[in-house]
Amino acid sequence: VAECQSLDSRDYLDSDINVTVYELKLLYDAYNWIQTP
Repeated sequence: VAECQSLDSRDYLDSDINVTVYELKLLYDAYNWIQTP
């Protein structure tokens, strides 16, 4: 049971991190787009 729980939390963390990276990339792209003359 502990194994399943740790796997679930790991997957949850990974998806959380992936979403954050994706959002940061969108912000970065938007920032670069705004900075383009």
